[in-house]
Amino acid sequence: MNDIIIKTYNFIDTLDNSTLIKELLDSKKKLLSNQKVITLVDKFNHEEDTTKLISIKSKLFENEEYKKYLDNYNKLSSYILKISNQYKKYTSTRVCI
Repeated sequence: MNDIIIKTYNFIDTLDNSTLIKELLDSKKKLLSNQKVITLVDKFNHEEDTTKLISIKSKLFENEEYKKYLDNYNKLSSYILKISNQYKKYTSTRVCI
């Protein structure tokens, strides 16, 4: 059991130092300092009109950093889902993500 714990911590350290996480955090930092993106995201979160939502989303996707962030976010989410599914298989329990 101790080996599993050590390997889990090693996995977490490897993930923390991965290019994926570094790029994700770097993109997030850049996006948070971009007022145009912040404004668009805020508008998107408060809009109900589907046509306007599509327009806002299109504007967001014009930003390369936004696309890069979402790509890395989706990759990370996929890894987490795979881990969660393995956990579920081992324990026969559901895990909230």
